[in-house]
Amino acid sequence: MSTNAETREFRLTGWHVLAICIAFFLSIFAANGALVYFALGSFPGVATDSPYRVSQTYNAEIAAANAQTARGWHVDATAKRDPDGHALVTVSARDAAGRPVTGVAFKAELQHPMNRAQDRKLVLGEVAGASGTFSGKVEDLPAGQWELVIEGDGKGGRLFLSQSRLILR
Repeated sequence: MSTNAETREFRLTGWHVLAICIAFFLSIFAANGALVYFALGSFPGVATDSPYRVSQTYNAEIAAANAQTARGWHVDATAKRDPDGHALVTVSARDAAGRPVTGVAFKAELQHPMNRAQDRKLVLGEVAGASGTFSGKVEDLPAGQWELVIEGDGKGGRLFLSQSRLILR
């Protein structure tokens, strides 16, 4: 004798198809929601606090860049990271005649390209016995890609600005 449950075959009905479609789209929405959450949490998308204020100084920045080029300074910068996580930034500055640059206070900042909370500022002190050479050290710097921003300030304000991307291993 056979029972009704043994002989009954599975039939795909409209309710089954509806449930499958709803489950599929719910899983897509959940995945998209997770991706949006983690994307916004890892990169806020803010490059500057006030783009309007930055735009107002654009012409002044162009004039400062032209004045910097006219000085003819030769500034070389290196950044090295040791296995302990310390990074040493060294700047060598010479004027157009090859003499060491004096009367300028150099500072540097290592900016993380994705997370401004990891930025590190350094004050570069003049290296004893090496005129025109400045260095500074930052501790606990993770390996990776960084922006090295170097500024040289003198009596008349900022005299030098350089920004370069580097990879610290």
